[in-house]
Amino acid sequence: MVSQSTHRINKEEKKFERIRLQTIYNLKSREDFIKILNTLLSENLVSIRDFASYTLKNNISDFPNIYEYNLKNKINIIVLLSG
Repeated sequence: MVSQSTHRINKEEKKFERIRLQTIYNLKSREDFIKILNTLLSENLVSIRDFASYTLKNNISDFPNIYEYNLKNKINIIVLLSG
């Protein structure tokens, strides 16, 4: 029963994936855009995580520290461990 509800949530997230990506992209002029992207490194959707890490690759060199922080603070651990 739990896996069914989890699957439904993932379907709902997937449904709005393109809209979320476009919204995130449109936030690029904000001063806190890098901070927003840092939080998206542990996002459920792969495309959003990939967009965040690709965009951050020239701005941040301490990805291991970000992942370590997220793990220590139990921020979406399953996603972090599954890549």
